[in-house]
Parts: sequence; structure tokens; C-alpha cells
Amino acid sequence: ANEEFWLNVLIAAEVSPAALVHVEYRETYREIKTTKKKDGLWNTRKELNPDLSGFMFTVVPIDQLYIENFFEPDIQKHRFLIWRRVQSYSQMVAKYGKMKGFEFVRPGLQMTFNSPNQGFYYVFDELLRGELCEELVYWTKDGGGSMVTKVNGVILGEADEKNPREDGLYPFAKFGYEIIRPNFFYYKSLVFKVSRDANIINTLYPALVDGAILDAVPPTVATGSEIISADVVIPGVTTTIRDKDAKLQRILPQMSTYPLMTALTEVEK
Repeated sequence: ANEEFWLNVLIAAEVSPAALVHVEYRETYREIKTTKKKDGLWNTRKELNPDLSGFMFTVVPIDQLYIENFFEPDIQKHRFLIWRRVQSYSQMVAKYGKMKGFEFVRPGLQMTFNSPNQGFYYVFDELLRGELCEELVYWTKDGGGSMVTKVNGVILGEADEKNPREDGLYPFAKFGYEIIRPNFFYYKSLVFKVSRDANIINTLYPALVDGAILDAVPPTVATGSEIISADVVIPGVTTTIRDKDAKLQRILPQMSTYPLMTALTEVEK
């Protein structure tokens, strides 16, 4: 895995209830056009797709992985795991195009089973916008272990496809920032942990800025019979006042932002 992957893992642990990592090995091929035939069609050759081949590391958003038991922290002790995500149809072709049953996959359409007439039919899924696919991968350790893949309701390969890992483990790892309690799957994120301090900072910072502005450009009041316009406060402007008792003075006393700055610095520490 590259540095960007591990950076994303650390960010996930800091902002999410858990950092979930999936790893698998794939060999995916793509067609490359070479020369044209006499009939105008292209000759092609198969070539390994480096973007979708080799060891693939993925940071899985927590809302994509469905677990069996909230109160089991060890991901390997769950009876099943389900990974659901929406991807493009072209991505599904690259990953599963050669698998049994893929010819029945239609982008934007879900295949469902009708019990009364014992038949299958397609239903348009508005969330897939006619171009996307819903990928469901189901892992279980029951019955010797299985990994079943379903795209838009169509099971690809066998319904009891074995886990490709020789050790029979789930291809997931999990960790987080701080344990909430020993028997809980998720963690306390760094963002959640400092949320109270963040609320204090969000109160102190605007007060500090407002105080600095009020101290630099304070509100004033004019007394006496002379009308003193706002132009008087412009730097470099000379104003002649006939009333010797006329005054322009600030309403608020001299302010000190030092206590606010000290409090803000301590909270940020």
C-alpha cells in the first residue's frame, strides 16, 4: 500500500467511528485495440489492467459495511459481513465481466424474484440513475466459509462460492482512535473526543475577532451642538468644529483581548 492509502486510513480513524481496511488480490484484464480488420472492426489483445490488478487496498466507509453484532469488537468473530457499495457499470464489467451470471446484470435495473409466479423480473432503481450498479459482497464462516457476490440482484458465480483466502479469514482489518468500552465494535474518533473543546473555540474565536475590531474601530458618540459626521474618523481628514464643547468619544471603554487569547491558546493546547 502507498503513502496516500495510509494517510487516508489515519484520517478515517480520526474522523470516523472506525477505520476499516479491505485487502484483496485481483488479476483483471482489459482489451486493447491494435490494428483494423478489412471489415473495419478492430483487432484487440488482452492486457493486464494495472489499476485493478495486484493487491488492492481500500479504506471502507463505515456506512458501507454491515456487521452482525455491535457488541463484538473483533471483526473476525462476526458470523457474517456484508459490503455494499454503488459503482459504475464499467467497473463491474472490469471486475466481474467473465463470471457466470454477469450477462444478466443491467445497469440501473435490479433483478427481483416474484414468489407467486416463481419468476424473475427487472425493476428500475431510481437511485442507480440507469448507469450504476449496486455491488453486494457477503462473507460468512458458516459451512466452511463463503464469499458470495451479487450485482443488481444477480448472484455471480456460485451461490456458495468459497472464500478465496486460504486462511478462511475475512479480508478486513479494523482499528480506531480510542476505545469507548471493551465490548463495542466502534471507537471514539478524535473529532468526537475534542468536540467539546471545539465548541469552546467556536465561541472564543468570534469574540476575539469582534473585540479586536471594536477596539480598533470603536463605536462613538457625538456630544454638544456641533454635528460631527462620519467623515471625521477617516485618517488624514481635517475637520473644523466651531463649538468648543463638541466632543467625539468612544462609547465602550478600552478593551483587552489578552484574556480571550490566553483562554483560546489553552483550549487549543
